[in-house]
Parts: sequence; C-alpha cells; structure tokens
Amino acid sequence: MSKKKCKTDLLKRPVKNPDGTIRYCKLSKSKNKQCWPNYKIGSPRTKISSRTGKRVNNCIKRKKSKTITPTKKKSKTYLWMSYSNASKYIKEAKRLGVSKVARSRSGFMGVYKRIGTSKKMKLYPASKTLTWGEKRNAFIKRHNAQYVKNPTYRRWLALIMWAYKPPGKKPE
Repeated sequence: MSKKKCKTDLLKRPVKNPDGTIRYCKLSKSKNKQCWPNYKIGSPRTKISSRTGKRVNNCIKRKKSKTITPTKKKSKTYLWMSYSNASKYIKEAKRLGVSKVARSRSGFMGVYKRIGTSKKMKLYPASKTLTWGEKRNAFIKRHNAQYVKNPTYRRWLALIMWAYKPPGKKPE
C-alpha cells in the first residue's frame, strides 16, 4: 500500500488513499521558497498574512554589508615603526609579560606581520567598525599620555609592540 503524495493545492482537502482510507494533506515545508530580490527569509520562517489570512514566507530586507572607511577626524598621527624594527623587542616584551594580546596571532603584531606594511595596516579592519590604524592611534594616545608623565620601560615596550617608538631615549 503506497500513499499518494499531497499536492499543495490539496491543502486541508481530504485525499483518498488506494486502500480506501481518507487523510488530510498538510503543506510541506519547502526550503526553496524564495523572496524578492534583496530580501531573505527571516525568523520565524513563515507568518500569517494580514491581507489573505494564509501562511506566507516572512521575507525581510537583507542588511547591506558596511565597508569600513577611516574616520575623517583630524587626530594626531603617530609615526610607524617597521615590523622588523618592532619585532626585535618581542622577546624582551615576552620576558617581562608586556602586551600579551598585542603579541598574539590575532593581536596587533601578529596581524602586522601578515599584512607587512604600515600603509596597508592603517586601512586593514580590526573589527566591523574599526581599522587597525584607528585602534593603534587610540592605544598610543592613551598610553603615551601616561608615558610622558612617568616614563617606564614596560610602558615603552608596550608602545613598541604597537609599532610606535616614543621620542627621547629608552628608559631603564
């Protein structure tokens, strides 16, 4: 005894099986139902239409992906050290336990190593809304203010791990 497949136009209509029993077809959940261009199926997948009273796809507008553009604020730009010059201090920073996050693979120095140049690094996204150049400027602005008040070797190393060499001689 094989059962006949329901057709969508037979929704809530009785269907007679070959063995004589009657059953009611249900609407199958099709994964290929489409929405308009620039729309996608949302959550919940379907809803009851207020106009027709029937179950329809819940189509929602797709969010446009934002491209990151550097801020146009005129903030002080800090000179960049090359990766090769900054990487000379990684062992010393590791020995003193300075800038663990900045030294990591996904931190500033890890990304700088992969990207290669300061010009590319300035525009490379650190998050959805922030570039590495902006993140670096914010870090240097915070830490350099403290460094000017009380220059310590650990803070000097932290600034080096963000490819910035503070002016003046190295503190001991």
